[in-house]
This record gives sequence, C-alpha cells and structure tokens, in this order.
Amino acid sequence: MLLASELIVGESLIGVVLAAVITFSGRDALLALVSNGFGTTSLWLGGITFVLLLVVLYCWIMQMESQATNQNEHGITSSANVRK
Repeated sequence: MLLASELIVGESLIGVVLAAVITFSGRDALLALVSNGFGTTSLWLGGITFVLLLVVLYCWIMQMESQATNQNEHGITSSANVRK
C-alpha cells in the first residue's frame, strides 16, 4: 500500500515540475524530441512494435508450455508444478 501511495505522490510531483517548466519557458512542446510530422510514422512504428511483441510473447509462452509438457511426460516435477 505504501508503494502505491509513493507512486501517486511521485507522479504528482513530476506533473507539477513539468507544468512549471512549460509555464516558465513559454513553449508548449518544450520536451518534444521530434517534430509534428512524425505522427504518422510513430503510429506505424507503435503498431509494428506491438504486433512483434505479441508474437514474441506468444512464442515464449508456447515454448514454456512445451517444456512443461515434456517434464510431465518424463515424470519430472518441480515445486511450482505441485499443487497442495
């Protein structure tokens, strides 16, 4: 519970700091790393990254499931597989 409240307070402090920096600088996009024309490219990059991440995670889960099945076929049990 304490960690959650620390994260909330930390986020609030960062928001206040960013608001102060933007206010005193007079520019809306003070921390912008790319121009406005990067919007379409960023959508494509984000979508491709998301799909690749889904494929990698799916393959990883299938590999873990295959290993668990092989262990069960050979009679190998681990403490994580044993239910009490």
